[in-house]
Amino acid sequence: MPDEELDNLLRENREIIDALSEVAIQQGKEQKDELKVLFTLIHRDITQEIIRAVGLEAFDNPKSLLRFNKHFANAYLQAVKNPAASPKWKKAFAECEFQSGLVRQALADGLSNDLSPLMTQMLAQRRCTEAEGDVHINNDMMEALIASRENGNYTVSMRDFGNMLELVQRGTKSGIKDVAPSVIGHFEAFVKQYLLPCVEETWRNNVFRQVCGEEVEKPEPQFKRLVGQADTAGK
Repeated sequence: MPDEELDNLLRENREIIDALSEVAIQQGKEQKDELKVLFTLIHRDITQEIIRAVGLEAFDNPKSLLRFNKHFANAYLQAVKNPAASPKWKKAFAECEFQSGLVRQALADGLSNDLSPLMTQMLAQRRCTEAEGDVHINNDMMEALIASRENGNYTVSMRDFGNMLELVQRGTKSGIKDVAPSVIGHFEAFVKQYLLPCVEETWRNNVFRQVCGEEVEKPEPQFKRLVGQADTAGK
């Protein structure tokens, strides 16, 4: 039997993918926004992974997770559209613009600070991503979990939320390939050593614990196999 609510949530999340793609294109045209592109593409590709996992019937409560992602992603889109409305996002974006300026200046000066072009870019990307991630998870994620409630109950399950980390890893790798294909190995190392531990341990789990009162578990092996088998089947 058709599920109209699920269909509507899938449609809204596909619209988010389109909106994030448009934002990334615009950011790519602006020098001061060049470091923001990675964050935008990762968000887009994680949303794509969520929709794909819903199609595989991989979630306990797909509607609640889609509702959560809709609020979460729209918070970022609204911040991009009007950063002045959020002092925290305004500060994060200012940090990214500052780091972009440092990269351009270092390149113009011939990297007199003895850092390689790649290392200069990665350090700047780390600081930009940290600034954006801190606001997006500690503020937007908490609000998205609250907004995704049904009849006053938190319905994003601990299992679904834990398994999401597998999709975060997959979406992150995909986003890196789009924005920096020539240095993907270096950026993957940066993500594995720095970004994902922050997402998993420092930020995401703390937010879920504060809002829902539960501890988040690691992604389940069977969930990883399910999404991995879909990759193989698609080749």
